[in-house]
Amino acid sequence: MKSRVFLFLMLAFIAGVTLASFSEVPPLFLGGIFVSGIILVSVFWCKKPAVLAGFLILVFGLGLWRCGAAQKEELFAVRQYNNQGKFLIRGEVIAEPDRRDFNQKFVLEAREIEDGGNWRGVSGKILVTARRFPAYRYGDELEISGKLQAPENFEDFDYVGYLAKDGIYSVMRYPEIEKTGGERQPFFGILFEIRQKFEAALGLILPEPHSSFLAALILGARKTLPPELTENLSVTGTTHIVALSGFNITIISSFIIGLLTLFLIRRGAAFWISVLAIAAFTLMTGAAASVVRAAIMGILVLWAQRESRLYSITNAIVLAGALMIFANPKILRWDIGFQLSFAATLGLIYVSPVFQKWFALGTVGHPAISFGRKILENFKEIFYLTLSAQIATLPLIIYHFGRLSLMALPANLAILPVIPLTMLLGFLTVLVGFVSGWLAILFGWLVYLLLKYEIFVINFFGNLKFAGFSLGFWREILFWLSAAALIYFFILVQRKNRHVF
Repeated sequence: MKSRVFLFLMLAFIAGVTLASFSEVPPLFLGGIFVSGIILVSVFWCKKPAVLAGFLILVFGLGLWRCGAAQKEELFAVRQYNNQGKFLIRGEVIAEPDRRDFNQKFVLEAREIEDGGNWRGVSGKILVTARRFPAYRYGDELEISGKLQAPENFEDFDYVGYLAKDGIYSVMRYPEIEKTGGERQPFFGILFEIRQKFEAALGLILPEPHSSFLAALILGARKTLPPELTENLSVTGTTHIVALSGFNITIISSFIIGLLTLFLIRRGAAFWISVLAIAAFTLMTGAAASVVRAAIMGILVLWAQRESRLYSITNAIVLAGALMIFANPKILRWDIGFQLSFAATLGLIYVSPVFQKWFALGTVGHPAISFGRKILENFKEIFYLTLSAQIATLPLIIYHFGRLSLMALPANLAILPVIPLTMLLGFLTVLVGFVSGWLAILFGWLVYLLLKYEIFVINFFGNLKFAGFSLGFWREILFWLSAAALIYFFILVQRKNRHVF
């Protein structure tokens, strides 16, 4: 009963953030929410249902307040100077710059602004677009001069909301830049340096687009992918393999556990090795907030599989989501990656056990052929995990992208079994390359063949005329129908498994 109450409290908080994310909450209404909750708790303290309702209302109000507080303009915010002309601003680069063919983009944390001949302290982030060279790095202290502007939406993309989730409300394009400091290399600066060297090594060992595709697989660096391949990844529903999502991390971790147990390592030890691998992988990619969230989701799924009580971690999943939302309420509405990762995690927790039981009934192979049987079991696991994630994320995919991929399942099944091996060999290729060029070429050929196969599959399914189609005016109808069907499925699963709570 206590665990159920805790779950409802977390869901009430998330509901409050959701409401405040889509509509402005008047202060009077928010005050009424808190007063109502306090009255119920204090006046009807001896009546448990009333006290529970009171706490639910208070936590719901907390969600409303937290989202509203995050959306309010902070004091001395640099965005107050948007669209008011040219300014001189001092600040620090706080994220790895995004370097492209003709320019680079980086996030500058503003510290001071020159206003009327005087320097004033400010706060806030600015997305700066600059020329390709000179290249700037994380931790550089810069003085930039240019027009500070508010971001604008594209025709079919809410660019303002996309930047707002990261606390960015100002942009500056091609300003005059002077580097004033930043020679020190903090922890994340070192991580980004290692990542850049890793990407450079891939470019020397493998041709394009194979090196860019492997960099996207291992590091999530999708900016250099060819447009055609990027489009086909979307059409075939395989974008998640280069998105470092919770689902992707779960597949990789499951492969690691399966590989270790194949060599007679105990599953408990394999679990902890896999968790350490996830931590190392997260650090190597730069430990961005989105990757950290995906890693947490992936570890929770592994924990559920290890305990063999998939439904017992419902509270842990919801608590993790609630803490992430409390830290940054904007991700609930604007961060598509968080939404898809969270939905896929729920699918892996709730939907996959159903398919696991179905496939267990049809297990083939002779017990004596243990090696082949384990490989078959690993393939079956990838199949039902993929199917579960596809089902759980379907409403969100319909809502955000307005298209339906008919080739998502066959494309994923053809690719996912070899993705973890590709990433492992790709990582080893770079490490060996630092020691011996000849060995790197040998490993590189193996990786090249795997990458060639994966790119072929993506382009083959993506170029089929019936691979996917736009939903048009059916988009909203199918979204609500698929969401309702998924909720109904979850309710049925809960009824069949009374030990959920």
